Amino acid sequence: MAPAVLALAIGLAVAHAAPATRAETVYVRLLRHYDAIRAALSRDSTRGVRGHAEGMLEEAYRNTDRFDASGAGVPEARSRECRKLLVEIAAAARTLSRADGLDAARRAFAALSAHLVRYRQMTADRTTVVFRCPSDDRVWIQPAGDPMGDPYRGAGAEGCGNPVAD
Repeated sequence: MAPAVLALAIGLAVAHAAPATRAETVYVRLLRHYDAIRAALSRDSTRGVRGHAEGMLEEAYRNTDRFDASGAGVPEARSRECRKLLVEIAAAARTLSRADGLDAARRAFAALSAHLVRYRQMTADRTTVVFRCPSDDRVWIQPAGDPMGDPYRGAGAEGCGNPVAD
């Protein structure tokens, strides 16, 4: 087969193949680190918290510098707001990465959570649920369908937290 015909055949095959899966958004990548932190804190542990907080810091900064609304998973109309929020997320993640001990990590996580909840509101994400701790009004996000895990009160607080309506 001639090279030009082969190239055309490959091009047509690719064009009619199943559509490519949508690339992961910045929000999804941040959420992966965030949930690992939430899970550790809900087990009264800081294991892995620093590394995941640093991962969030890097992701937020990298995408602040080369911001793209589609890549961030937000409508173009919210670009400016989201870019500013990524700076706030990076700062909160830096604070969390430097937290010394479980109580300090939980305080830093609360600030990070407030920013990430705002980010979630800009996206079409319905794969997660926002919870609120009734005793101190702090929020967190976790995957829908997972058993509730309160990162602020830890392992002894099973069932303590109320889903927040979207």
